[in-house]
Amino acid sequence: MIPSHLRQNPLFQGLTGCDLTLLLGYAHEKTTKRATAFFHAGDTADRCFLLLEGHVKLSQTTPSGAQGAARLIGAGDIFGWAGVMGQARYPGTAESLAACRALAWDTGRMRQTLLATPRLTLTLLTLMGARLREAESRVLDLATARVDQRLARTLLRQSSAAALPLTRQDLAELCGTTLYTVSRTLRRWEQAGWLRLGRGSLRVLSRPALAALAEPPDAS
Repeated sequence: MIPSHLRQNPLFQGLTGCDLTLLLGYAHEKTTKRATAFFHAGDTADRCFLLLEGHVKLSQTTPSGAQGAARLIGAGDIFGWAGVMGQARYPGTAESLAACRALAWDTGRMRQTLLATPRLTLTLLTLMGARLREAESRVLDLATARVDQRLARTLLRQSSAAALPLTRQDLAELCGTTLYTVSRTLRRWEQAGWLRLGRGSLRVLSRPALAALAEPPDAS
């Protein structure tokens, strides 16, 4: 019996029961503790993943050693598909921000499955296209949006009823700004009652307040 939450995952939309059973039969489950890497930049890209529980931070380092802007992966998202897309090595590092559970597939087996399952291939292309559009939007944000807008948008993309396992350094990397700026902004928002800060985590209390800040002013 295939769990309903897997049937409803975007990666599996449109697959027949037989195709989905076969695909899940190739997968194995991987669990990690907090602050554990699924893979590091430069590792052989021999696995691809679907996150079932937890949060994972994807990050890259520039040739000079500086930390580039990061991306946060939540439950239901795919990550680590560089090998499936033809890259020999992972371009970045995937680190768990909390205890995580994921499905993992061998890259070679997944490429064979894609050749035999056109529906899955089309779905993957759609997901990768959405990921590319998100990356383009983030680049535009870095160039044109204020830091507080970028921080508000980051929290709105990730916030849920549960506390987010994000440190201020994590948020600085996700927003492409400094730890000092993030700390000062979060303290101000906590005083305003928009969020609650914890030790290595935070909880959004007022999405409307953040949403009003995240949207650019009306130019009309």
